[in-house]
Amino acid sequence: MPDTAGLFVPATLMAQGGGHDHVLTVGVSIGPLVLRIALLAAVPVVAGFALLRGFLAEPDRRALAAVIGFAGGAAVLELLLSGGLNLSQRLVPVLLGLLAVPLYLVLSRDPRFARAVGRARRFAPWVFWPAAAFAGEQFVLAWLAGADDTATALHTGVVLALVALAWFAVAAPRRAASTLGVRLGAALLAAALIAGAGQATVLRPAEPAQASTGA
Repeated sequence: MPDTAGLFVPATLMAQGGGHDHVLTVGVSIGPLVLRIALLAAVPVVAGFALLRGFLAEPDRRALAAVIGFAGGAAVLELLLSGGLNLSQRLVPVLLGLLAVPLYLVLSRDPRFARAVGRARRFAPWVFWPAAAFAGEQFVLAWLAGADDTATALHTGVVLALVALAWFAVAAPRRAASTLGVRLGAALLAAALIAGAGQATVLRPAEPAQASTGA
Protein backbone atom coordinates (compact mmCIF):
# COMPACT_ATOMS: atom_id res chain seq x y z
CA MET A 1 0.00 0.00 0.00
CA PRO A 2 1.26 3.52 -0.70
CA ASP A 3 2.17 5.66 2.25
CA THR A 4 -0.55 8.30 2.59
CA ALA A 5 0.53 9.76 5.95
CA GLY A 6 2.37 12.63 4.33
CA LEU A 7 -0.72 13.58 2.28
CA PHE A 8 -2.95 14.20 5.30
CA VAL A 9 -1.88 17.75 6.08
CA PRO A 10 -1.97 19.09 2.49
CA ALA A 11 -5.37 17.50 1.98
CA THR A 12 -6.83 19.38 4.93
CA LEU A 13 -5.69 22.67 3.44
CA MET A 14 -7.54 22.19 0.15
CA ALA A 15 -10.98 23.65 -0.52
CA GLN A 16 -13.78 21.16 -0.46
CA GLY A 17 -15.31 22.17 -3.77
CA GLY A 18 -13.10 22.07 -6.84
CA GLY A 19 -9.97 20.37 -5.53
CA HIS A 20 -7.57 23.16 -6.52
CA ASP A 21 -4.48 23.01 -4.35
CA HIS A 22 -3.93 26.78 -4.53
CA VAL A 23 -7.08 27.53 -2.49
CA LEU A 24 -6.65 27.74 1.27
CA THR A 25 -9.66 27.71 3.59
CA VAL A 26 -9.01 29.62 6.83
CA GLY A 27 -11.60 29.54 9.60
CA VAL A 28 -11.14 33.18 10.62
CA SER A 29 -13.81 35.86 10.44
CA ILE A 30 -12.31 39.25 9.61
CA GLY A 31 -14.88 41.19 11.66
CA PRO A 32 -14.23 39.50 15.04
CA LEU A 33 -10.51 39.42 14.27
CA VAL A 34 -10.41 43.21 13.90
CA LEU A 35 -12.35 43.59 17.16
CA ARG A 36 -9.90 41.33 18.97
CA ILE A 37 -6.92 43.27 17.65
CA ALA A 38 -8.51 46.56 18.72
CA LEU A 39 -9.24 45.11 22.15
CA LEU A 40 -5.67 43.90 22.59
CA ALA A 41 -4.47 47.38 21.64
CA ALA A 42 -6.79 49.21 24.07
CA VAL A 43 -6.41 47.05 27.17
CA PRO A 44 -2.63 47.59 27.63
CA VAL A 45 -3.19 51.37 27.61
CA VAL A 46 -5.62 51.16 30.52
CA ALA A 47 -3.61 48.54 32.39
CA GLY A 48 -0.32 50.36 31.80
CA PHE A 49 -1.73 53.57 33.27
CA ALA A 50 -2.84 51.71 36.40
CA LEU A 51 0.53 49.97 36.77
CA LEU A 52 2.57 53.15 36.30
CA ARG A 53 0.26 55.65 38.02
CA GLY A 54 2.43 55.85 41.13
CA PHE A 55 5.49 56.72 39.06
CA LEU A 56 3.88 59.36 36.84
CA ALA A 57 3.34 63.06 37.37
CA GLU A 58 -0.22 64.28 37.81
CA PRO A 59 -1.87 63.61 34.41
CA ASP A 60 -3.79 66.35 32.66
CA ARG A 61 -7.40 66.19 31.53
CA ARG A 62 -6.57 64.97 28.05
CA ALA A 63 -4.47 62.07 29.31
CA LEU A 64 -7.16 60.98 31.77
CA ALA A 65 -9.86 61.34 29.13
CA ALA A 66 -7.81 59.18 26.75
CA VAL A 67 -7.38 56.43 29.34
CA ILE A 68 -11.08 56.46 30.20
CA GLY A 69 -11.96 56.50 26.50
CA PHE A 70 -9.79 53.43 25.91
CA ALA A 71 -11.47 51.73 28.88
CA GLY A 72 -14.93 52.48 27.51
CA GLY A 73 -14.00 51.38 24.01
CA ALA A 74 -12.45 48.14 25.28
CA ALA A 75 -15.57 47.43 27.35
CA VAL A 76 -17.80 47.87 24.31
CA LEU A 77 -15.55 45.52 22.32
CA GLU A 78 -15.82 42.96 25.11
CA LEU A 79 -19.60 43.20 25.01
CA LEU A 80 -19.52 42.60 21.25
CA LEU A 81 -17.16 39.64 21.51
CA SER A 82 -18.46 37.96 24.64
CA GLY A 83 -21.82 36.65 23.49
CA GLY A 84 -23.03 37.10 27.06
CA LEU A 85 -21.92 37.96 30.58
CA ASN A 86 -22.46 36.48 34.02
CA LEU A 87 -24.72 39.45 34.69
CA SER A 88 -28.28 40.39 33.99
CA GLN A 89 -28.74 42.16 30.66
CA ARG A 90 -30.41 44.98 32.55
CA LEU A 91 -27.06 45.83 34.13
CA VAL A 92 -25.31 46.44 30.80
CA PRO A 93 -26.66 50.03 30.48
CA VAL A 94 -25.59 50.61 34.08
CA LEU A 95 -22.06 49.49 33.27
CA LEU A 96 -21.94 51.77 30.23
CA GLY A 97 -23.21 54.63 32.37
CA LEU A 98 -20.50 53.93 34.95
CA LEU A 99 -17.96 54.23 32.14
CA ALA A 100 -19.42 57.54 30.94
CA VAL A 101 -19.51 59.28 34.33
CA PRO A 102 -15.70 59.33 34.86
CA LEU A 103 -15.29 60.88 31.41
CA TYR A 104 -17.69 63.65 32.41
CA LEU A 105 -15.87 64.18 35.70
CA VAL A 106 -12.60 64.70 33.81
CA LEU A 107 -13.91 66.93 31.02
CA SER A 108 -16.38 69.03 33.00
CA ARG A 109 -15.25 72.65 33.35
CA ASP A 110 -18.53 74.20 34.40
CA PRO A 111 -17.83 76.14 37.62
CA ARG A 112 -21.37 75.50 38.81
CA PHE A 113 -20.60 71.78 39.13
CA ALA A 114 -16.98 72.07 40.23
CA ARG A 115 -17.79 71.25 43.85
CA ALA A 116 -19.91 68.23 42.91
CA VAL A 117 -17.23 66.99 40.52
CA GLY A 118 -14.55 67.29 43.20
CA ARG A 119 -16.70 65.40 45.68
CA ALA A 120 -17.43 62.66 43.15
CA ARG A 121 -13.71 62.21 42.47
CA ARG A 122 -13.01 61.92 46.20
CA PHE A 123 -15.65 59.19 46.49
CA ALA A 124 -14.53 57.40 43.31
CA PRO A 125 -12.81 54.62 45.34
CA TRP A 126 -16.26 53.61 46.59
CA VAL A 127 -17.08 52.68 43.01
CA PHE A 128 -13.65 51.28 42.21
CA TRP A 129 -13.49 48.73 45.05
CA PRO A 130 -16.86 46.97 44.47
CA ALA A 131 -16.26 46.77 40.71
CA ALA A 132 -12.72 45.49 41.31
CA ALA A 133 -13.99 42.90 43.79
CA PHE A 134 -16.62 41.59 41.37
CA ALA A 135 -14.04 41.48 38.58
CA GLY A 136 -11.67 39.53 40.80
CA GLU A 137 -14.46 37.10 41.64
CA GLN A 138 -15.01 36.39 37.94
CA PHE A 139 -11.29 35.86 37.34
CA VAL A 140 -11.18 33.43 40.27
CA LEU A 141 -14.16 31.55 38.84
CA ALA A 142 -12.39 31.31 35.48
CA TRP A 143 -8.92 30.35 36.69
CA LEU A 144 -9.31 28.61 40.05
CA ALA A 145 -12.89 27.51 40.59
CA GLY A 146 -13.29 25.78 37.22
CA ALA A 147 -16.26 27.72 35.90
CA ASP A 148 -18.53 25.86 33.49
CA ASP A 149 -18.09 28.64 30.93
CA THR A 150 -14.59 30.04 31.34
CA ALA A 151 -14.91 32.45 28.43
CA THR A 152 -18.04 34.10 29.84
CA ALA A 153 -16.43 34.49 33.27
CA LEU A 154 -13.33 36.04 31.70
CA HIS A 155 -15.32 38.48 29.57
CA THR A 156 -17.35 39.50 32.60
CA GLY A 157 -14.22 40.02 34.67
CA VAL A 158 -12.61 42.10 31.93
CA VAL A 159 -15.64 44.39 31.58
CA LEU A 160 -15.89 44.93 35.34
CA ALA A 161 -12.14 45.52 35.58
CA LEU A 162 -12.36 48.19 32.89
CA VAL A 163 -15.17 49.91 34.79
CA ALA A 164 -13.12 49.81 37.98
CA LEU A 165 -9.99 51.20 36.31
CA ALA A 166 -11.98 53.99 34.66
CA TRP A 167 -13.00 55.14 38.13
CA PHE A 168 -9.47 54.64 39.39
CA ALA A 169 -8.30 57.12 36.75
CA VAL A 170 -10.44 59.90 38.27
CA ALA A 171 -10.06 58.91 41.93
CA ALA A 172 -8.65 61.68 44.08
CA PRO A 173 -8.97 60.62 47.73
CA ARG A 174 -7.77 63.04 50.36
CA ARG A 175 -5.83 60.60 52.52
CA ALA A 176 -2.45 59.33 51.39
CA ALA A 177 -3.21 55.87 52.78
CA SER A 178 -6.38 55.65 50.70
CA THR A 179 -4.48 56.76 47.61
CA LEU A 180 -1.79 54.12 48.16
CA GLY A 181 -4.36 51.38 48.74
CA VAL A 182 -6.29 52.25 45.60
CA ARG A 183 -3.12 52.32 43.53
CA LEU A 184 -2.00 48.93 44.79
CA GLY A 185 -5.43 47.44 44.15
CA ALA A 186 -5.50 48.95 40.66
CA ALA A 187 -2.04 47.54 39.87
CA LEU A 188 -3.13 44.02 40.85
CA LEU A 189 -6.34 44.39 38.89
CA ALA A 190 -4.42 45.66 35.87
CA ALA A 191 -2.22 42.56 35.85
CA ALA A 192 -5.30 40.34 36.02
CA LEU A 193 -6.94 42.41 33.27
CA ILE A 194 -4.06 41.84 30.85
CA ALA A 195 -4.08 38.09 31.49
CA GLY A 196 -7.87 37.83 31.39
CA ALA A 197 -8.29 39.88 28.22
CA GLY A 198 -5.56 37.93 26.45
CA GLN A 199 -7.15 34.60 27.30
CA ALA A 200 -10.70 35.77 26.63
CA THR A 201 -9.86 36.87 23.09
CA VAL A 202 -8.79 33.36 22.10
CA LEU A 203 -11.70 31.56 23.74
CA ARG A 204 -15.13 31.27 22.22
CA PRO A 205 -18.31 31.43 24.29
CA ALA A 206 -19.73 28.02 25.06
CA GLU A 207 -22.26 26.81 22.51
CA PRO A 208 -25.74 26.20 23.94
CA ALA A 209 -26.39 22.51 24.53
CA GLN A 210 -28.88 20.92 22.19
CA ALA A 211 -30.95 17.96 23.23
CA SER A 212 -30.48 14.97 20.99
CA THR A 213 -33.56 13.26 19.67
CA GLY A 214 -33.64 9.60 18.96
CA ALA A 215 -34.59 8.32 15.57
